[in-house]
Amino acid sequence: MTLRTSLILIAFALMLSSQTPTADAQLAPGAYDRTLAYDGIERLYSIHVPTAYDGTTAVPLVLDFHGYLSNKGQQYGISGFKAVSDLEGFIVVYPQGLFGNPENPIGSNNPHGPSWNSGDLCCGDAIAQDPDDVGFARAVVSAVALEANIDLRRAYVTGLSNGGALSQRISCEAADAFAASAPFAFPIGFDPLSQCQPSRPFPTLAFAGVTDQLVPYGGGDIGADNNATLASAQQSFAHWRDVNGCVSASPDTTTQPGPTSTCAQYTNCDDGVEVGLCSVTGVANGLGHVLYANEDSLNLAQMAWDFMSQYSLPSACLALPISGCKEGGKAVLSVRGPGDDSTASGQNAGGSAAGRSGPSDCPGCQIKWKLAKGDDTSLASLGDPRSTTQYALCLHDSRSQVPLLQSTIIVGPGSEWVATGDKGYKFTDSSGQKGGATSIILRAGDAGRAKIAVKAGGTQLDAPKSASADQLLAADGEVTIQLISSEGECWSSTFTSTRKSSATKFKAKTP
Repeated sequence: MTLRTSLILIAFALMLSSQTPTADAQLAPGAYDRTLAYDGIERLYSIHVPTAYDGTTAVPLVLDFHGYLSNKGQQYGISGFKAVSDLEGFIVVYPQGLFGNPENPIGSNNPHGPSWNSGDLCCGDAIAQDPDDVGFARAVVSAVALEANIDLRRAYVTGLSNGGALSQRISCEAADAFAASAPFAFPIGFDPLSQCQPSRPFPTLAFAGVTDQLVPYGGGDIGADNNATLASAQQSFAHWRDVNGCVSASPDTTTQPGPTSTCAQYTNCDDGVEVGLCSVTGVANGLGHVLYANEDSLNLAQMAWDFMSQYSLPSACLALPISGCKEGGKAVLSVRGPGDDSTASGQNAGGSAAGRSGPSDCPGCQIKWKLAKGDDTSLASLGDPRSTTQYALCLHDSRSQVPLLQSTIIVGPGSEWVATGDKGYKFTDSSGQKGGATSIILRAGDAGRAKIAVKAGGTQLDAPKSASADQLLAADGEVTIQLISSEGECWSSTFTSTRKSSATKFKAKTP
C-alpha cells in the first residue's frame, strides 16, 4: 500500500465518522434474544451489551459462533467473550445454527445440528442443505446496527470448531463486511484451500489444539461425505500467509504465551495486516478440542480481542447506507449477477453457487447506474480524482428488513481520470482493473443539472451477492446504490420498485 493510498483511506474513515448510520433505538446493557427472518427461515441470535455501554459512542461488534451440536447459550457460557466484552466495551452476538430439534431450535440433541455451513468438511445437515450462513452473518451485523450504535468498520468474527470453520469461511468470503477474525479449533474448511480468496488482505489469528482429537492439528481424513480432506493447522496458516502477500517464508515472530503454547505471526504482509497461529493444549473433556480451557490457563478470548481490535475496514462501503448524500431527480439501475447466461450452468467462474460470488468469480456480472437531474454539485466538491480523490461504489439490497452490502467497487486516483473542461471528470478503463469499473462520469452543475454515471463489469468486479438463489435483488423491494468520495461527498439513489427482478437480473428506475 502506498503512502498516498494510506492517507486516502484515513481520510475516508474521518469523513465517514460523521456519516455512519445511527441506530433507531438504543439497547441498554444486558442480554437480549432476537429472531431474524433470513432466506425464508426464522434465524436466532442473542446479544450481550456491555455494562458501560450508553449509546453515545459507536462500539465494535464481535460475532461468536458455537460449535457443531452446540448452541448459542453454550457458546455464551464457555468462550469468555462476555467477560472481555464487559471489560473492553464491545457488543458480542451469539448466532444460532440451523438443524437443531424443530421443537427446540437451540437444543443440541439432534445428530444433524445445530450446525453451520462452513465449507467442504463440516458439519451435519448444513453441508447437505447449503444455507447461506455467510449472508446470515452479514444480516446480523445490519440488524444489530439498527438497534445499537455500532462502529461498522470494526465488526469481527470468531467461533469454536464448526463455528471456527464458519469464521474462516467468512474471512474468505466477507472481507468487505468484517475487519478481522479469530477462528478456534478448525482450519480453513475448504479442499482445496485455493477456494479461499478474500477480496482484500485479511488479518486473522487462528487458535489450534496440538492434542485435538476431533479436529486433528495435523489435518487428514475426518470422515467428510464428499471425501474432502482437512488441512493441517500449519497448511491453513501458510495459505493465509500466501493470500495476504506476506513477505517472509517463515513467521516473522514466535512467542510463548505459556509453557506449552506457541504463537507464530507473519507481520510483513500487504496493507499492514498480520496473520497468526497460536498452538495450545486444550484440557476440556480429555479431547483437547474446547481450547478456551487450556493447559496454560491462557485467556484466549482476550488474546483474540487484542489481535482483532487493531483492525478496521479500509473501505468506505459499510453494512448500512450512509445518510446525507446528494440525490437525483431520476435514476436508473441495471444489474446482471451470478448465474446469468454469460456464466456456465448457473455457476460462476470460481465454481460456487449463485449468491456466493466475489472478485474474479463472475465474468458476466455487470452494474450500470445513472443519476440525472442531481442535487447541486460544485466542481470543487468532486475533488481531483486524477491525483488525490478516491471513490467507492456501494450497492445495498434490503433483505429480511435489513440492508445488506451486495457489492463494493473502489476506484483510486490515476491517469484513467481526465477533466472534462470545467464540468467534471471522466474515468475510462476497459480492462476494469480497478474493482471492475470501466466508465465513470462525474458532472458538476446547479440543482437539476448534476449527473453521475457508472458502468462496471468483468473479472475484477465484486459480483453482487444474492441472499437467495431465487432473486438477485429487491426481495424486500428496496435497493440503494451510493458513490462515496474521499473528499466528503456522496451521491445516492434508492429504488423501491423494479422493472425486472429475477435470479440473475435486476432493472429499476426512480419515478
